[in-house]
Amino acid sequence: MYLTAPKMGGQGVDVLKTLFYAKNERKTDMNNLQTKLYPSLQGFGGINTGAAPFNIKDTEATDMLNISSENFPALSQSKAPGAVMQGMDSVKFLGLLYDKSIFCIGTKDGTQGIYYYSGDTWNSISITAAIRALLAGDRFTATNYRDSAGQCTIISTGTNLIKIKGTPPYTATKINAANAMPTRIDFVAAKDDRLICADTLSDQIAISELALIKWEDPIDYWFAKAETNNGETTSALSLYGDMILWFKKSVTTIIYGKAPNSYVWDIMTRSVGCIENKTIAETNIAIMWLSKDGVYAYSATTLPYKISEPIKKYIQGFSGEAAAASDGKRYYLSLQQTDGSYVLCVYDTENKLWDIEENAGYKMFLRTEDGVYASDGAKIYKLGAEDFCGYWYFVTKPFDFGGAAGKANLHRLNLSVRAKAGTAVDISISPDIDGDFFINVHRETFLNDFDGKIPIYLRPDANFRSMNYFRIKLAGTRQCTIYALETEMRIRRGTY
Repeated sequence: MYLTAPKMGGQGVDVLKTLFYAKNERKTDMNNLQTKLYPSLQGFGGINTGAAPFNIKDTEATDMLNISSENFPALSQSKAPGAVMQGMDSVKFLGLLYDKSIFCIGTKDGTQGIYYYSGDTWNSISITAAIRALLAGDRFTATNYRDSAGQCTIISTGTNLIKIKGTPPYTATKINAANAMPTRIDFVAAKDDRLICADTLSDQIAISELALIKWEDPIDYWFAKAETNNGETTSALSLYGDMILWFKKSVTTIIYGKAPNSYVWDIMTRSVGCIENKTIAETNIAIMWLSKDGVYAYSATTLPYKISEPIKKYIQGFSGEAAAASDGKRYYLSLQQTDGSYVLCVYDTENKLWDIEENAGYKMFLRTEDGVYASDGAKIYKLGAEDFCGYWYFVTKPFDFGGAAGKANLHRLNLSVRAKAGTAVDISISPDIDGDFFINVHRETFLNDFDGKIPIYLRPDANFRSMNYFRIKLAGTRQCTIYALETEMRIRRGTY
């Protein structure tokens, strides 16, 4: 279709001159009509809720669900998550043991404990009553560590540490206070055979002796206190490369060095922190996390920078649970909204765009060599396990008719698509700038595999003749790939 430059950046071209019959109207002279193309979408971007709808790119969406950038710039549907590793009554934490076995903290057959997955079933790790009592909380972190006895996994419970070692069915022991450990531990990590601990009630960090879970030798352990004017305490802890990232809600501190005598720490920024430890994930270009005003990325070459403006709507609507993971190329962020629903925002690090995918209420994630797993606290899912999602949609920005407002008719849509047999695609048009009112103008059901262009002629309709604006919604079931969408409008010559 046509829109006056430079506002929407297009110049119309004559593509068709035919007779046009409008409902209850007389035949119009074909020489007095011309068809203009706008928009001509030759590719599709991600979602953008960070700017006014008219100010985003033509190819970006104002709303979407189950759209993936896997075939960018074509529009394709995300693969659905699949339920896996079932058998737990509830799950509080997902982790990876030092031998790469998946473990969880949760309840099975009414018994709370620590379980590892092997032989297509969850198996119990034998624990004492004292350890079982430590599992009553709901905040855990874990790290793989090497102490003087060999490889092990360390779990923090908030008040104590649990050590898992050996071979299946493993052994679990409680690290006791005789090891002179900090009085509270909410976050644990490991670097250079030293254990790093911090807690949410203080602004302190403690790094253990070499290959020992002890803080006794003053020459071999390290202790630091990062005081800030607002009195914030530690909110998150992570490793990135050879650095330790130590967060408060408004502050990011970095620590680097190989041993206590060479440790250096510096407050990197007093304006960006991390509000949820579970949102920290390393991608192929940077480490990312959720701050008070959005998602930030840090690659050790610049200060942390915000990447979440396109999902501003969901950041502002965030309230409650948040968690994230990465498969390397994508950063998956689950955000609970004020209405209790969950949204899964997916950032493509290669194409620098955000998509929105199905979310079963993910409260935790786990990255493995086999993929990314998620749990809603009841079931465990593997992201992208199914070939296609059940339902998807993509809503364009509002386009206006420029000087032809009220004088033009939407005439035809041209859809370039590749689809498998059984796929259905619905095309709807809305005369409104926003909202949920759409008029379904066409459903294409593919009985056989298809790869080509589909012309869709629009019946003359009062809604289409009087529009000042229009949006297009593409929706469907199963998976297809849409390469382009052209919209034609019919106007009288001399309108401009």
